[in-house]
Amino acid sequence: MKYKLTSILLVLLLVITSCSSDVQDKNKDEVETAALSVQSIRINNTINNRAFIGSETITRKDYTVRACLAETARGQKIDIQEVQLTGAVNKTEMTDGNGCIFWEQKLNFDYSGRNLCQRFAVNIQLSGTNFSTKLEYTIDLIDDQLTDLSRSTGCEEKRELETFRTLRSQEGDPEIQLGQLNFEYVGTTTQRRSDVRYTDYESGIGSCLTNQIDNRPIRGALKIVVTDPDGINEDLIIDTETDEKGCFKVTFNSQYEQYKWAHWKKKNITITLQSGPFTGKMVSRDYFVNPWLEGTKFGYDSKYDNRPPENAVQKWNRVHIDQVMYVRVGNNIANFDVNNYLGLTTSKTYQIVLSPKVDRGHYFSNRSVQYVNLPDGPFKMKFMILAPKGADIEINENNFEDFEYITGVEKIVQVKNGYIQAFVNLPMRFADLPKIATRTVSVFQLEPVNNTGLIGTTVTGFFKAKINWIRSSVIQSDVLQTETQVLEERLAENYTPSKHQGVIESIEDQLEKGEFDINQIHNKFDTHIQSKSAGADEQALQDIKNLQFKKFVDGLLQRLDPSLKNGGYQDPSEVFAGTPKEIYHAHLKKTREEVKVLTIGSNFEREESEENFKVQPSQFNNVFERGIPLESDSSNEEFFKKLCRQIFPEKWISGGPNETGFGAWLRRKKDKHNEGDYRGWWKKPALKIKAQALRHTHRVKKVMPQHSTSFDFTIGSRLYTSYSTNYSSYRSIRNAVDLAGKVPFGDLLTQGIRIFDVSQTVSSGEQDTTSWSDDVSSHLHIGVEKFKIGLEGEFERCLQIEVKPFIKTATLVNQNLPLNLFDLIPNIQNIFGQVNEKDDLGSIYDDPKYDKYRTVIPTVYYMCNRPGEESFSEEWFFAQTYTPDTSLLSDSMGPTEIKFIKAIRGRKHFEQYRKAFEDQTKHYLYVDTSGTETPDLKLYENWGHIMKTENDPSALNKLIINNVESSFPGTYFKN
Repeated sequence: MKYKLTSILLVLLLVITSCSSDVQDKNKDEVETAALSVQSIRINNTINNRAFIGSETITRKDYTVRACLAETARGQKIDIQEVQLTGAVNKTEMTDGNGCIFWEQKLNFDYSGRNLCQRFAVNIQLSGTNFSTKLEYTIDLIDDQLTDLSRSTGCEEKRELETFRTLRSQEGDPEIQLGQLNFEYVGTTTQRRSDVRYTDYESGIGSCLTNQIDNRPIRGALKIVVTDPDGINEDLIIDTETDEKGCFKVTFNSQYEQYKWAHWKKKNITITLQSGPFTGKMVSRDYFVNPWLEGTKFGYDSKYDNRPPENAVQKWNRVHIDQVMYVRVGNNIANFDVNNYLGLTTSKTYQIVLSPKVDRGHYFSNRSVQYVNLPDGPFKMKFMILAPKGADIEINENNFEDFEYITGVEKIVQVKNGYIQAFVNLPMRFADLPKIATRTVSVFQLEPVNNTGLIGTTVTGFFKAKINWIRSSVIQSDVLQTETQVLEERLAENYTPSKHQGVIESIEDQLEKGEFDINQIHNKFDTHIQSKSAGADEQALQDIKNLQFKKFVDGLLQRLDPSLKNGGYQDPSEVFAGTPKEIYHAHLKKTREEVKVLTIGSNFEREESEENFKVQPSQFNNVFERGIPLESDSSNEEFFKKLCRQIFPEKWISGGPNETGFGAWLRRKKDKHNEGDYRGWWKKPALKIKAQALRHTHRVKKVMPQHSTSFDFTIGSRLYTSYSTNYSSYRSIRNAVDLAGKVPFGDLLTQGIRIFDVSQTVSSGEQDTTSWSDDVSSHLHIGVEKFKIGLEGEFERCLQIEVKPFIKTATLVNQNLPLNLFDLIPNIQNIFGQVNEKDDLGSIYDDPKYDKYRTVIPTVYYMCNRPGEESFSEEWFFAQTYTPDTSLLSDSMGPTEIKFIKAIRGRKHFEQYRKAFEDQTKHYLYVDTSGTETPDLKLYENWGHIMKTENDPSALNKLIINNVESSFPGTYFKN
């Protein structure tokens, strides 16, 4: 029992002892800890380590931290004691006389901002004792501030890292910051050219780089990339570096579309650090430049600057022309041309001078210059002349159908120093000279040769061919300046279904198929509005006129393309039968009752419906070269004998040329005078047949202008009236005596001698005369210019033969018409070896009353030789009445004034023209029909019947045939 009690007391004692010991140890630790405290802590020294010498970029900060210790209870400093540091700092340090210890902390500078406020914990224990304390503090790397967390919250709440995340998404890495961009327009780097789409220019851009933490400048190598989102420029890479202030400036070349409307071009600059602590870091920014301004307001920064106003009118630049000057230099003889249809085209050389501008359109400031000189470079110039048919002289969308094309030219010209001075050879068809002698309208187009974006311009003005020089102010038509596609779309928009049911569908369908026929639309629209009770759409009507006008002018200008055959004209073979010879044949067959084509030579290929006329080509050439009228001699008698047998019935030439004498005459008399009327006609064939010698052109090889002359003649009419009376009386008395005799001097000679003469004469008389007269006369002065041109080429010689109407001998007898000895003895010319001249056409019976007795053989005989090389001369005449330029009443160049202008080919036709004026019964002075007859109308009048299709005279304006009056295309009539 006693043992048990003892054991319990022992256990209790041990428990009590153990608890007492734990309490004592705890109190001891608290006392020891409390006995050591940090009186103060601060950064004693800071060393900024930089990337390189001179750099403002800090890579690391070395801090010397000073902490002063003291005994807590008494506040007594702990000097010259060894302490141990663990935690953020691991070292043993001896306190100084002030009880302070020092340690270093090397901290990397983090420009991302995430580690710029760093927290540390350090345990400090007095060596050999249990005295210790725990120190928690923060270091702000921005401000180099150290904070004891037991006394303050430190810098942890001071940094807002979200700001850096936002910057990263906007411009790139948040460590670096790009300042405001500065721009400079340096200028163009190449000479400005008008034939290029893009222009090079040099511009400058600069800014400064700083770090986002302390805004210190960043020094280092940079790679700058400039990109152009519109794709005009490839990415531009530039290597450079910042200066001591972190700034840079670079210049570089770029391109822009010089003729596009002025606008702000978006660009992007990306900067990447290539060295230093920011290597690989980048920043990016969008910016805008306007190279069209070429001034101080060249660009703006998308981050710092307000966006400037945009161009409200986005249209490409256009060529602008105010006026054109034409200077007539003279004829260009080398460019005179005669085509295979013997149509003469003259050539006039003109100097064209103009100063084109660039219409830059809308700008951002009223102070901007809208019109500037066109840069140097080539341009395509088109120039054509239109002649008005009526009084209107200003061409527009309401009267363009009253104009016809005369001539035009296309040429590449050069702009130099803002001017174009070009010499052009303007072809003028000889047949068009009457039209161009009046006041005409010029259409002038200037457009780029390349796709530069610059829009060409088409202007109209006046052209006076007879004036040596003229400066013409041009008219800028809005219709001609508008694109055809725009006019078509505008027309389709105005054909709304509510206004024009049934028409809009046709327009849309044609637009989709690309078969826009404005004339068809016009006709449908006319039918449509006529069916409406009232209120036709005037705008739609005007749209049709505008589009027609545009297509009319553009179509004519396209004809000037040198690659087009005949300059855009129809070839005569497309309208007529074909070659000049075929055209002539077609005319003969349609205007004559019967045409027989004879083939020369027995070895020629015989064509269908042709008869083989077996004579040698040399015989034909001999007749052709002898000329008209035809004459026979021993060298060509055989030709005419064969022709006689071909033309006349056998009974008319029975017996042949060798059957002469009285017996032949008796045989012919048995046939009642029906024979022998053409006896011996081959001796002088001109008495019985008439012929035309002509050449058909196969190919004109060479044109040689020989000379030109001018002359004039006057035509007039005169009215003369007179009245006279005369009374006279006369009396004469003579008394005379004379004596005369004859003296013989031989058988054959007798001489008379007067012996004396005595006479007396008395006379008297009186006279009374009264007379008066009126003489009214007027005249018209006609000036004539003549060009003589030599031709070399391949021509086909032809003869056209017709039998002259005649009166048969039998008819003379049967109708009791007057006869003479030769009529009764038809063969008498063979007896005497003579030819009866009076058988010619029954020339003794020229009185029209005998026409009904004449015999007519309607057949026309046509024969040609093989084509051969020939050369001859042809003459062209231009005649015009004189009109004073100084007249105030008449318009010397007015298209509606009474004009007397003629273009004539061939001396034969000119002589006919002049001879007509010599007929005093024709008062051409007062009748203007002869003067207003145009070559085209004459062409249609003469040859319209052989055209392939039915056309009105205006269709013939498309022909290149230049012949007028009665000349046939490509046929030269030998005089």
